Amino acid sequence: MCFLLYISVLIFSQERQGFASAQRDVGSKHHPLRLCAVLHSPDNYTGKTITIFATFRSGFEANELYCMGCEKQHVWAILSDDYGEYTEGGKKISRIDKENSGGVTMNGIFTGLLEGPGQFGHQGVYKYQLKVQGASSLKLVDRLGFVPDRLPPESRKRVCHDVTEQVP
Repeated sequence: MCFLLYISVLIFSQERQGFASAQRDVGSKHHPLRLCAVLHSPDNYTGKTITIFATFRSGFEANELYCMGCEKQHVWAILSDDYGEYTEGGKKISRIDKENSGGVTMNGIFTGLLEGPGQFGHQGVYKYQLKVQGASSLKLVDRLGFVPDRLPPESRKRVCHDVTEQVP
């Protein structure tokens, strides 16, 4: 009887350790993943809820997440649920976007379901999309939703540069 109890406790503790390590693999608010790392090995994250640090850009026909240094790979950002209602993260982003005349660039920590590969966003040009459920630590970079190459130089310095910066 004691042997069976010992085996049950051992199996349960290993399952909990496995679950905890799986949770760490997809990031957390306090330890977000780097977007470039996710895009480098997307099969490890597709279909999972992940937390990343990135720059969000809302502009003409675009809602995207990116980091400079990710080989020009950007991720389409969905701010609403399947019923067209804003998620909690989508509400935060949308409020800041509207306060800045409908175009904005901001850094932050974003949590959501990663989907792909496929054709997402405007004209299907995005290979992956993140269904944003949560957004935190949002910091305005620029009041314009320009593509990174068109941002003013000072703003371009403040966007996510995945390889050189510390994740907040």
